[in-house]
Amino acid sequence: MARSLFWKFPCKARRRFVSCGSLPLPHPNNFVGVIDQLPRLTIIFAAPPYPEWHFHAKMCHVSLSINVMSAAADPVTLMKSMVGKAAADRVVSGSIVGLGTGSTTAYAIEYIGKRLQNGEIKDVKGVPTSFQAEVLAKQYGIPLATLDDVDRIDVAIDGADEVDPNKNLIKGGGAAHTREKVVDALAAQFIVVVDSSKLVDKLGSTFLLPVEVLPMAKTPVMRAIEKLGGKPQLRMGVKKAGPVITDQGNFVIDVKFDFIDNPAELEKTLNNIPGVLENGLFVGVTDVVLIGEIKDGQPFVREM
Repeated sequence: MARSLFWKFPCKARRRFVSCGSLPLPHPNNFVGVIDQLPRLTIIFAAPPYPEWHFHAKMCHVSLSINVMSAAADPVTLMKSMVGKAAADRVVSGSIVGLGTGSTTAYAIEYIGKRLQNGEIKDVKGVPTSFQAEVLAKQYGIPLATLDDVDRIDVAIDGADEVDPNKNLIKGGGAAHTREKVVDALAAQFIVVVDSSKLVDKLGSTFLLPVEVLPMAKTPVMRAIEKLGGKPQLRMGVKKAGPVITDQGNFVIDVKFDFIDNPAELEKTLNNIPGVLENGLFVGVTDVVLIGEIKDGQPFVREM
């Protein structure tokens, strides 16, 4: 595409309208990446003249929804945004969506809300897995439902703290794994959004295994975990005195295992300990993993 070409467009920058005009095509070296195909494109420039603006453009009589983003500030943030958008773009009209928890999933919730506002999709309802997801969904205009209100979940989008080659997960870094497992396991399709640092050969390699417990059962549960070879520790709050309290009002015990050779068996064994509500092993639940990576300074998304 020649540098002399121009895009003619009526453009809307966030909530501000600007006059119609011509946008000169940037030099090819300024491109970082392109997401999706017609009719929606997200074009990322290293230093766009209009960072974070969202344009609706017409070019060669083809309507394009172009999202111009800046990669200059933080490639990791941009990568997470790209992964979240890739997951949000798989949501179709009429879907009931499980809304996960975490920084990458937050971008997916944001983009689902934008697609609803833009009219790309409609009649979508979200089932939140945490207070965080509920707050974000309300912020971005996604109608919410509970499991009492729906008879299915079409797709769930959630993050993970570790992903092994079999798509098994450790979750629970945000202390929301109990509700997440309920919603994610019910979904017809469960999409996991992560960056490449979360990929491991064996679960437990880099992240402690969270176990949600009733507060009154904390001590006997920790003793039982020690007999299984685990090293348990009560998760303490940050900017809060005392332990972390889950959305259900319980404690989280983080456990270090030297190795987890059989995640499915350990998941069942831990859940059979009296006082345990749920642990962070998600075995045989995941359908798709969308992975954000940075190569040669450029973010991109691939699928496992």
